Amino acid sequence: MRTLLAVGALLSSSALAAPAFDVKGLHKRAIITSAQLQPSYDFIIAGGGLSGLVLASRLSEDANKTVLVLEAGDTGDDVRARIDVPATAYFNGLMHTSYDWQYVTQPQPNLAGRNVSWPGGKVIGGSAAMNGMYMVRPSAPEFDMMAQMQNGQPGAAAWNWNSMYAAMRKASSPGSLAAT
Repeated sequence: MRTLLAVGALLSSSALAAPAFDVKGLHKRAIITSAQLQPSYDFIIAGGGLSGLVLASRLSEDANKTVLVLEAGDTGDDVRARIDVPATAYFNGLMHTSYDWQYVTQPQPNLAGRNVSWPGGKVIGGSAAMNGMYMVRPSAPEFDMMAQMQNGQPGAAAWNWNSMYAAMRKASSPGSLAAT
């Protein structure tokens, strides 16, 4: 597997790479320079958030394919404890830091015209690195409705509850969804 995470490659000379070894399902990363980037890749993914990293992981299961993930933010290594410990993410999180895009909403009429903070992760892992790993899975009727709305188009069945639940189980650690 040759997965490369180019962290801030467009803004700086440092990048992040995942070598071809696996430790309990986690890939070790190493910092590399932009000079070590390959001249071309089979797939380039913009954004090292949760979805981008899952996509890169799936694409890189084929050892003959190369994957480049560009991330505008940092690795998060310097604040690892604030990311990895859910309680820390809530009480000493990364909001309003350089790891946050620091978005704000438009003035909200029902809040007397105030703007509201809308945090977004600017770090490997994206917003999932900021939210204490909180996840709410959509319900079976929501997924089944998405499949039904596609009116029998090719691939529509992949959006129903049974297909999506199987994918969610694959993406989770063994047994973590067994009781749900």
